[in-house]
Amino acid sequence: MPHNAEGGHRASVGAQNFKELLLEVSTLFINLPIDSIDEVIEDTQKKICESLGVDLSSLRQWSDRDRNLLTVSHL
Repeated sequence: MPHNAEGGHRASVGAQNFKELLLEVSTLFINLPIDSIDEVIEDTQKKICESLGVDLSSLRQWSDRDRNLLTVSHL
């Protein structure tokens, strides 16, 4: 398969942009007031979805009642 320099450049730029997004996201949660966590998680999910070109993401956590059950915490 021939190498496409333009496609390789786009992938490199995309990877760099994603790294920058991860850095931005990780700093958002430092010293975040507890009453802002859900809103910031949802905003962050939206940014990550847009960056990856996907329509939906979900976060899950282990249930407090049943440690064998995952429940959706953010959709």
